[in-house]
Amino acid sequence: MVSRRNFFVITLIMLLVLFLFQFSEFIKDFYNDYDTNVYASSDRSLTQTSVVRPVSESDKIAASEDGYAVFIGNAADTASPAKRTVQQWCTYSKMNMLSVGSPEEYTPDTKHMPEVVFVDSNQIDFSRSASALSGIANSGVTMIFCSLPEPSVIEASEELRNILGISSVKQNKAQLKGIKLFGGFLVGGEKWYIANNEKEEKYQDMQLEVPWYILKSGTKVYMAGVLDEGRYGEVNNELQPCIIWRYRTDKTCVFAINGDYGQDNTGLGIYTAMMYEAKDYDIYPVVNSQNIIAINYPSFSSENDEQMKKRYSRSSTETLRDIIWPNLSGLINHFNAKMTYMVTPQNNYQDESYPKQEEIEYYFKLFRENGDEAGWAAYNLQDATLRQKIVADYDTFYRTVPNYKFMSMYVNENSREKTMSLLKTALLKDVRTVVFDYEKDTQMFSYLSNQVMELRTTNDGLDYTFMKDFKNRSLQTALGYSSITLDMTDVLFPEEDSPEWGRKYEDFATNLAEYLDCYSAFDKNTVSETDSRVRHFLAADYTEKREDNSIKVHIENYKENVYFILRTHGESIADITGGSWKKIEDDAYLILAGDENLSITLKPDNTLYYYR
Repeated sequence: MVSRRNFFVITLIMLLVLFLFQFSEFIKDFYNDYDTNVYASSDRSLTQTSVVRPVSESDKIAASEDGYAVFIGNAADTASPAKRTVQQWCTYSKMNMLSVGSPEEYTPDTKHMPEVVFVDSNQIDFSRSASALSGIANSGVTMIFCSLPEPSVIEASEELRNILGISSVKQNKAQLKGIKLFGGFLVGGEKWYIANNEKEEKYQDMQLEVPWYILKSGTKVYMAGVLDEGRYGEVNNELQPCIIWRYRTDKTCVFAINGDYGQDNTGLGIYTAMMYEAKDYDIYPVVNSQNIIAINYPSFSSENDEQMKKRYSRSSTETLRDIIWPNLSGLINHFNAKMTYMVTPQNNYQDESYPKQEEIEYYFKLFRENGDEAGWAAYNLQDATLRQKIVADYDTFYRTVPNYKFMSMYVNENSREKTMSLLKTALLKDVRTVVFDYEKDTQMFSYLSNQVMELRTTNDGLDYTFMKDFKNRSLQTALGYSSITLDMTDVLFPEEDSPEWGRKYEDFATNLAEYLDCYSAFDKNTVSETDSRVRHFLAADYTEKREDNSIKVHIENYKENVYFILRTHGESIADITGGSWKKIEDDAYLILAGDENLSITLKPDNTLYYYR
């Protein structure tokens, strides 16, 4: 039996605990400025006029001491896939680019040699250009073949085979069962792209039919095909069809891509990795930002309730709040990330189901507590025009979160042409970032106007394939950047055979792990934070040189948040002044420049390393 005194003490403690809980919630709610965007104060000084762009005029390149690349192909063909990719790579690598139509038109300038020569095999007549290419290789410059000519062309030219390090053509077309990416080339480590069971067959979309070349000694293979033993029998690993390799002579390095991997944005990281493999070390700028975007979520009106109740025994707003939000917020916290929610107040502007003020306030408070950001989705499922949608959405947000500045918006390709006119409206006048879906031959970053940045996503979070994984590794290597989307439209308005949310959530969580786990060293940001990182990345130019064991970097147009990746061959960082660093993986380090001058001191690793 409890005495009166003990009963009084227990009651007092319970009341005190209740008060503390209620008081903490009151304080949290009182100081939650949910109707303001904390990311709206990001740096606005960096604009399109701040960007250093490559030039292609030969006189400017000759007069400049800056590094440059040479592209050999059809100089007038601006639509060439390889040329577009190399041009974008030069922009991000802070290099100028000289474009010539054929090998005969280019003579290496021994006083100002290029960093690298790219060869577009699709644009060259090798029957008369092999000798000129051989002369370029003998000049000592690194060469990259963005693709290879037909096997018959290679077989007919001994001079071309000697340049590429090919001993013979084993087979014009070999059928692969998978591909192996060796560790140490792209950041992220080794990866096997082989479907081990029937379930994994849906992931296999790599190029599985390639020419089979036997390479000479002196080659280093970075990616190779894996033959089907049932078709070809047991094959020595050294004789498997090679896809990416380097042939090293006493004068130069020649890199080759046996396939189409260098013809679009996937080539960005491949070219970056090749430059690293051609040097004792490499240091280059990156964005260092990973963002995750939910499109068309949350919605603030009760729509499609009948179907949602059939699937989840709840109305649409209850489903979004009670099932989907806990899943998403928990998953994002697990990855220590932030989410940008491209919200749409309602999807149907023709019915009488209007956004609920309490729902908007509820979610915007959660966004603020979690460090997330709200953007706007230019998206609707009915016949309302975008201008009608903007008018309705502006009225909704003005009544509930009048001080919130939308800094970012998501636009699908169908609405692209109307984007600029949308940005002049009261709802979107503060937008600095427009997000579009990934297009393999479109620049990852560009300016829509002097003030507004266009960012491309990198992966659909519900769609994982081997080729998409390889592309992700390449973009992470070149840019330290990923943007993963989760389109919730099909969850809110599912087709008859659409999977339920539980299945989609499982796929999304699994795919996020595949795309992000190898890159935990990179920062995870909202879209507005990523925008600022990209602007600094594009604006900053740099020079670097090595003296003994010290690398000196000077950054032009330094503002803040300028990041680099340093890759070495068997050396680690002993000390750094003017910045900080963290390890990504063996021989790869993420550097934050805290000043315009950066000094990195290296030391040999304790383990033995045999380079080249």
